[in-house]
Amino acid sequence: MEHIRILDEKLQNAFNENAKLKVKKKEDEKLWKAEKDKEFFEVKVAEGSKAIDSLNEQVDGLSLKLRSAEETIRNLGKKIEELKFEKEENDRFYKDEQCKTENLIEEKDVEFKFESDRMEFKCSIGGARKLK
Repeated sequence: MEHIRILDEKLQNAFNENAKLKVKKKEDEKLWKAEKDKEFFEVKVAEGSKAIDSLNEQVDGLSLKLRSAEETIRNLGKKIEELKFEKEENDRFYKDEQCKTENLIEEKDVEFKFESDRMEFKCSIGGARKLK
């Protein structure tokens, strides 16, 4: 009978040990799954971080291009203002020259008319003398 009791005790110990091992196995599986999940999320975080870094570089590059474009726009605006001023000066100069030319033409017309009238007058005086 002692032998059965010892075997029962050994069997009970084996069941207990088996139960402990099952619990330990489940804990190890949970830890292993947690470790795999951790690795998965670390990879995803690293990929996200790389993507964010890439986007930040793109934003920095675009910001630099934007500042350059803004500077170009300011410079071109200044150039446009300079060209407008230059055009206005050229227009004034052209109008002044046009007025001078018109005045000169009028003066020459007056001189020509005066000379023409004088020639007619001379001719009419000379013709009147011949008639006498």
